[in-house]
Amino acid sequence: MDMKLLVYLLFLYGNVIFIMCMMIPRTDVGTIQMMSSQRARRQIDINLSAEHDENNDETEIALEAIANLWRSADSKTQIDGSAKVIHNSNSMNSGNTRFSGRLHVHHDYRKK
Repeated sequence: MDMKLLVYLLFLYGNVIFIMCMMIPRTDVGTIQMMSSQRARRQIDINLSAEHDENNDETEIALEAIANLWRSADSKTQIDGSAKVIHNSNSMNSGNTRFSGRLHVHHDYRKK
């Protein structure tokens, strides 16, 4: 693997983690101590993909982080968020980088 590509992938990974940390609300010390007995397990899914086209000499690298940000006590309502970074480059230019984010709100109206 090319060293320049490895450094760039690490840079993308760091940016996605930073964006995900910015999406989590900050709290004061008293609230953190109160919540310490009510800790919840968090899962963050990280997807990394790379594609290279030899005919056009194009390379696309994408990194995405997906996490559940909030869930109601009855688990009927939840908010998921994601952040994505896509970098395209070819032999003609230095590259194009796009950043995107998504919030998904879901509520289940069915009675249980």
